[in-house]
Amino acid sequence: MKIPSEMSERIKELAEAISEAERVRVITHIDADGLSSAGIICSILHKEEKQFSVKAIKQLDKDNISELFSNMRSDLLILTDLGSGQADKLPKNKGVCIIDHHQPVSSEILQLNPHFFGIDGSREVSSSGLCYLVAREMGYRDLSPLAIVGAVGDNQDSRGELLGLNKEILKEAEKEGLVIVEKDIRIFGRQTRPLFKALEYTTNPYLPGISGSERGAIEFLEEIGVPLKRGDKWVRLVDLTEE
Repeated sequence: MKIPSEMSERIKELAEAISEAERVRVITHIDADGLSSAGIICSILHKEEKQFSVKAIKQLDKDNISELFSNMRSDLLILTDLGSGQADKLPKNKGVCIIDHHQPVSSEILQLNPHFFGIDGSREVSSSGLCYLVAREMGYRDLSPLAIVGAVGDNQDSRGELLGLNKEILKEAEKEGLVIVEKDIRIFGRQTRPLFKALEYTTNPYLPGISGSERGAIEFLEEIGVPLKRGDKWVRLVDLTEE
């Protein structure tokens, strides 16, 4: 995996900070990338037998910054998928680090942010991808699927593929046998919604006469001979075979 040398050094710094800490608090963003990021970091901490706690928040603002630092009892506070935009407002504390892919501001706080190394954090790597690079540095390569979940959850595959470091992480996960890569149509609710509803809600790609139309989706399935139900259960996309 090609990682800029300065970025590799920053990853090592983060890995060392985690290794040296005994009590760690993780604060993360409450979306797919944030939760995947926290999942990776907490998995590391569990494997390293650290004491840790985790909290998900909507955003970092003046009020919760004050709350976070007023009674800090951990050796290390890790902010994931947030914090880079507010880094100059955080206390200059050696026990704080940020792993974030959003546009950063400079500060003395230890930050792992792709924008500092010429990498586009909006498309090429998510916060969970950055957290995985720290996990990878510490020998935990089995956490790559969470990085892929975070990238996709942040719509970094919106053009039909993953790019940059995301692509490298995906290749690594596939090589390790942790994921299977297949080309497929992007349908929301393939495992949870009746097939006709999943088709109705599909807008990317837009399906003429089907997207936004329950009746159109039902008529399409009837026309090609796919049943709406099997027994008393709705047929989902995941229930279909390739035939």
